[in-house]
Amino acid sequence: MQNNIERDNLTLFSAFLERLVSTNSEYKLIIDAIIMEARLLINNEKDLYSIDRDNFDIILYLEENASELIQSKTNFDQEDYKALFEMINQNKFCLQ
Repeated sequence: MQNNIERDNLTLFSAFLERLVSTNSEYKLIIDAIIMEARLLINNEKDLYSIDRDNFDIILYLEENASELIQSKTNFDQEDYKALFEMINQNKFCLQ
């Protein structure tokens, strides 16, 4: 059951990213907040006990799979969002 919830959350995050990549900025604040939490975790500025609980599984996924892309970025541009979206979609087979 837990894996289904994690997969569904990541699928929703990926859908938000896809909309953002196609120039719809409606979900930008949500996406940026999750990426920021992941960056803080990657850079040891936060730990597992202090990151956002609502997006915990997405943040852990980004820490494990996108740390190189996220670690040094403070502001994402369209190309960064696109790279993140493509990375998540290439790894979708691992979530099933």
